Amino acid sequence: MRPRSLAMARETASVTVTLELEAISREQLRHIAIRELSDLDTADVEAAMRIVAGTARSMGVRVEE
Repeated sequence: MRPRSLAMARETASVTVTLELEAISREQLRHIAIRELSDLDTADVEAAMRIVAGTARSMGVRVEE
């Protein structure tokens, strides 16, 4: 990598992208949980929804109950 390219890569790496989402509904949680069920450490959809909800909260997304 050229020095100029490396400097540009370092500069862009420090940029933080912020997305603001209002909230995610229970229906959206269920849809995501079902889609990701094979990747999660559970076979129960309700438990998968709790995992997805926790991940969403940690990312700053409000979860509607």
